[in-house]
Amino acid sequence: MKISKLIIFAALAATGCSGGSKHDSTPRPRAYHRIEIPAAHYDTLRLSSGVNIVTNSAALTREKRPDGPSEWIDIVYPTLGDATIYCSVTPVTPATVASIIDNRLERMALNSGGYTSDLMEFSTPAGYDCRILVTGAGTATPVQFIGVSEKNVVSGALMVHVADSFQPDSLAPVVDCVARDVETLLRSL
Repeated sequence: MKISKLIIFAALAATGCSGGSKHDSTPRPRAYHRIEIPAAHYDTLRLSSGVNIVTNSAALTREKRPDGPSEWIDIVYPTLGDATIYCSVTPVTPATVASIIDNRLERMALNSGGYTSDLMEFSTPAGYDCRILVTGAGTATPVQFIGVSEKNVVSGALMVHVADSFQPDSLAPVVDCVARDVETLLRSL
């Protein structure tokens, strides 16, 4: 009797361990989002401030708000879950540049939420000192940037509009794509 139970158990175990065919798939209890990254095709947009912005063929909206001198540009990536870069170009003078830079850097620090971030710094031939801050996980603004010249401060942040079910590593391709585009934008100033 014990031997027959052992044989039945072994047969069931062997059946469960068979390789099966490629067409026998088992649904997984959890799936990860797959976001297709578009190829980079850059266009140049000339702003009223005289600044040329190079963007990756995304939908653009521009506006000048009545509450200040800044020109605002929203760069929307509809194929990346409606990720949006909110960018501003603010004219500066020697008297205002320090306070504007301090304000932008404070926002960048607050938006990173204390998470570990990567900072890239460089200067452009046109005289812009640029910083890109990439925060890998846990923040709604994973890419932030600032470019400072004698005449303008160009700054902005990426907002990712996705469901809470997205894991930070599933957003990594979006963050990498947008960080590359932000670097191209700043290097073109």
